[in-house]
Amino acid sequence: MDSAHAMMRSTSFVTKVLPTAFILFLLASSLFVDPAVGFTVTGGIVEHVSGPAVTVQGKNYDIKGARIMAPSGKELPPSELVRGKKVEFHMVNGKIVAVIIYPSMAE
Repeated sequence: MDSAHAMMRSTSFVTKVLPTAFILFLLASSLFVDPAVGFTVTGGIVEHVSGPAVTVQGKNYDIKGARIMAPSGKELPPSELVRGKKVEFHMVNGKIVAVIIYPSMAE
């Protein structure tokens, strides 16, 4: 009888506690926000530069405070951002945090 009683208690634990733990796990994991939410990338060819204002594809972007760098991650001076360069703007919640300047392609 003792082994049967122990078996019933074990089964009861599995059928009551594990589903509850699973539901709590699902609820907790749904609270985490995807880190990519709010992260966007856009870019094109620079048409005009005036201080922190850069025009690409007819749209003006404010790059004030953004890191300017090469694709390798090396920091570049703002003077590298000139008309005709291919760029990418990395934005978090609409604010540009990084500008990637691609090297000119040889023709």
